[in-house]
This record gives sequence, structure tokens and C-alpha cells, in this order.
Amino acid sequence: MHNWEKRMMRMGLMLLLIGAVLSVGALAVNGFSLDGLEGVSYQEVTYTPEGEFDRLDVSAVDADIRIQPAQDGVCRVVCDETERWHYTVEVQDGVLTVHSDANWGTGIHFNTKSPRLMIQLPERDYAELKLHSVSGDVDVTGLRIGALAIDTTSGEVELEKLALGSLDVETVSGDVDLKDSIATGDVIIRSTSGEIELETFIHGAMCMSYSGRCMLSSFLNGRSANRGACSQPCRWSYVLE
Repeated sequence: MHNWEKRMMRMGLMLLLIGAVLSVGALAVNGFSLDGLEGVSYQEVTYTPEGEFDRLDVSAVDADIRIQPAQDGVCRVVCDETERWHYTVEVQDGVLTVHSDANWGTGIHFNTKSPRLMIQLPERDYAELKLHSVSGDVDVTGLRIGALAIDTTSGEVELEKLALGSLDVETVSGDVDLKDSIATGDVIIRSTSGEIELETFIHGAMCMSYSGRCMLSSFLNGRSANRGACSQPCRWSYVLE
């Protein structure tokens, strides 16, 4: 073996050693512990936030996130926590914040079941929902949201039966499924390697009835759809009282 080859091998070994030392130091700074490699036991915890809010800021590491309407109209945050990982749930300045205190170092563990984060919301209009996840799946259904922004790395995103102003989804390798939803503004979905599945229905002034049999416009305001004067009440917004 030539001298220059020996020098290159020694240099390579030194670089590997330096890299290993720096990696261990970075893990220590981020709170990494070998205890985190053991199996974890989750405990279900329920929070009932107090205060009015119309915006949400949700952040989790590896929890599967589900946001849905509350059948009884009461806001609840149901999450899986451990002795070392907890959530901060608070309402401040009209924003409901749900953040996990687990970081990349403390979140390394072995477990066959993914932790869960479920948020049940009263059925009303919400101005904004920001959601950040690393590896957990995201499921949002049955809500009216002005601006929905989702940022995830590898979790799958499922959006269903939503009434949205705008939608912005960014993922690296997760799949995105959007169906049975309405968006009046921009819809932006970006994925590096994941699949994107959309169900789209677009129409103009086509009537939802058959052969001009709809009498709704004539009944409500005297404008007959059968005479070309339909006021399109099927597109109005209604409030049940």
C-alpha cells in the first residue's frame, strides 16, 4: 500500500471519529436519552380549553392528529401523553394553541401504537387552522375554515367534508387525499414524493333539478326558474334555528 493511500485512510478514520463525537454531542444537547429507546406507555389526557377563539395552532411530533366537529358542542383536546412528553393547551388572543413539548431527541422510541391527538371543535366558522406534524397522520373533517395550512414530513393527510376559503398543504413523502370539500380560494398542495388524490366537481349555472321542476326560487321570491329568472336559492347560505 502506498504512503498516500495510508494517509487517506487515516484521514477518513479521523473524520468518522469527529463525526461520531459531534453526533453524540448534538443528541445530548437535544435531550436524547437511551431511556427513550425503550417502549413507552401512553396515558390518555383530556383538556377542555376555556375562552373564545376562531384560530388554531396545532403542533405535534409523531402523533396521529384528528380534528373533527364535537357532537355536543364542547371543545375537547384528547391526547396521549407519557411521563416525559406533555401538551400545552391554552387559549390566548383568540388562538387555541396545542403544542407538544417532545422534540426530535426525546421523541425517539419503540412502540407499535402511534400516539393520538384528537381535537373536537364546536360547529362554527373558524378563521384559520395551522397544523404542523413530523411523522404522524393528519385527518381533518367536517369543519368550516377560512384558511387551512398543513405542514408535515411523512404523515398521510386526509381532508374530507370541509368548507374552506384557502388550502395550503406541504409534505415531503406523505400522501394527500382531498374529497367532498369546497374551497372558494386558492388550493395549493405540494408533495415531493407522496401521492395526491383529488375529487373535483366544477360547474357554472347548471341547475341541480330535473327538467325545470324546481319551484324553490318562485316560492321564495317570485322569480320562476321555468321562465329563466331563477335566483339560485340552492346556492344560498342558510342558518338552521
